[in-house]
Amino acid sequence: MNFKLKILLGASLLLGSWIIVVLMFLRIIPLSFVLSFLIYATSVSGLFIGMLGIFEYVSIQRQRRKKKDSDGEDKIF
Repeated sequence: MNFKLKILLGASLLLGSWIIVVLMFLRIIPLSFVLSFLIYATSVSGLFIGMLGIFEYVSIQRQRRKKKDSDGEDKIF
């Protein structure tokens, strides 16, 4: 799975869970223990997936920077 897809999926899970929490707070959706637990699980999984995507992005950028720096090692400034 691409890091962009992970970040997008994580953000959409987080946003969706927060929208449902707000709707439950406004009593548009009835309160339920099971629904609250599922919303919590969705929020945590969205945060986890999004952070994995961000960590993967940072790792790719570090590898590119390291490769770019190693290509120019013989140059003296």
